[in-house]
Amino acid sequence: MTWRFFAPVLALSTLVFLGAGCNQNTTPLLNTVLVPSILVTNQPLNNDSQLVIDNVTADDDGWLVIHAKQNGSAGEVIGYTSVLKGNAKNVRISVSKTNISPSVIAELHYDREQKGIFDSKDGPVIRDQQVIMKEFNISNFAEITKETSPVVTTGARKEFLVTAKQWSFAPSI
Repeated sequence: MTWRFFAPVLALSTLVFLGAGCNQNTTPLLNTVLVPSILVTNQPLNNDSQLVIDNVTADDDGWLVIHAKQNGSAGEVIGYTSVLKGNAKNVRISVSKTNISPSVIAELHYDREQKGIFDSKDGPVIRDQQVIMKEFNISNFAEITKETSPVVTTGARKEFLVTAKQWSFAPSI
């Protein structure tokens, strides 16, 4: 009778102690702190005007933005793509050749104002008083044919006098 009682108790105790020891070296996903970062290497701009960012870690949904380098710092935005909270590898991003420079800057931005729309309110991610960004070189910059901005031609200047009143205009067309 004693063996019938102690055998299940011993087996259950062993499972409890083994199970308790299994969780000591793991961190639950909910408590994981994501440290924003960008990993990128020098690379050529491919035929599709795309760059590949090796690894992006974001602590919130946002944007990966490519800036042309101007006067030693981040200049005009030449491309961007959305990134989700977490870690992403081989992120492809299309860029404009209009204002591309030999060195460009990849920068993380938060999605602050209108979700899903990149705008001026979506400021850069800052951690420990540093903007999360990486500069890298376009290895085939000399061979890139820069796109030109479309030239807008205007005709002769025309002036109109329009009178506006509540719910009406003169002339109406």
